[in-house]
Amino acid sequence: MHIGIVVDTRSYGGIESHILGLAKSLVQNQVQVTVIRLNNYGEHPLFKHLDNLNIPYINHIGSISTFLACITKNQFNVLHTHGYKANIYGRLARLFSHISLVSTYHSGDRGKGKLFVYDAIDRLSAWLSHANIAVSLPIQRSLLGQATLLHNAIDTNTALQQPGRVIAFVGRFSEEKAPERFVDIAIRLPQYQFVMYGDGPLFAALNKKRPSNLTLAGHIDNMATIWPSVNLLIIPSKQEGLPMVSLEAMLRGIPVVSTNVGSMNVVIKDRKNGFLIDHYTPTRCVECIKAWFELTPVQQHAMRTSARQTILDKFNMETYTQRIINIYKNLMHASPTHLLEEQ
Repeated sequence: MHIGIVVDTRSYGGIESHILGLAKSLVQNQVQVTVIRLNNYGEHPLFKHLDNLNIPYINHIGSISTFLACITKNQFNVLHTHGYKANIYGRLARLFSHISLVSTYHSGDRGKGKLFVYDAIDRLSAWLSHANIAVSLPIQRSLLGQATLLHNAIDTNTALQQPGRVIAFVGRFSEEKAPERFVDIAIRLPQYQFVMYGDGPLFAALNKKRPSNLTLAGHIDNMATIWPSVNLLIIPSKQEGLPMVSLEAMLRGIPVVSTNVGSMNVVIKDRKNGFLIDHYTPTRCVECIKAWFELTPVQQHAMRTSARQTILDKFNMETYTQRIINIYKNLMHASPTHLLEEQ
């Protein structure tokens, strides 16, 4: 079985982290994998990680004709696309070849302008894929076509860590992630140290209004080196699918304070393994942070242990990979025409 994992990526974020974990797990399960990057925007951390794992990749495709030639040359059994541009390329390839196609939808953000148009095309053409995977229920409901709800997962070979000291935001500085809310929270809690890890179009504006207890650390290629310093993770997003950072933090025993968006209510059980805010206000988020620090060490340890156990039980990559492999096998054992008729 040879799987082509397709993505169009400029930076390293949740989708890229997911692809890396999936590719690694597939290889460990004796599945041949090649990662395909549609456009070369320069050096990229994902491909450094793939090099370290000896997982092959193709770093630049360009046109759809080149994409079709790549599919033919590599004799892929299944294409697995991630993100709107990769999904659209995959469907065009499906129309001109006999390749089986799986498309994963990660983002709950519809975007604006051109991004809104591309995202709409992606969701409305979902029926052209032989199988669709949605990481959250709202995303699943937004697609024109059937989709399997399959939450993100991570490699769980990471130990429970000792708590760090800072309150962190990890993600892109963009509107749907609402990083300005994190700045407002830091202003209201001057007694604590806050750090934002990431970059994006709102960086300059946030840097101008940040208080003295907030550090903007910029983009981090390897969060594994940063997690030991984190005590609490804040996800104040307006829209999400299922952010990988929430799983990565909870696996390490770092509780998450999150708005109730995407599939966060599947991951977080309020006041048991983290804090979930149904209707965001700065006051509610501040109250959750204070509630965490008011817990006794024994109570904090119980919540940290519960957060980790949630990921071990429900979001481990090995179980996820077996479900993905079953999807691939089902596609390979059925004709593409029959699969499309079932959509």
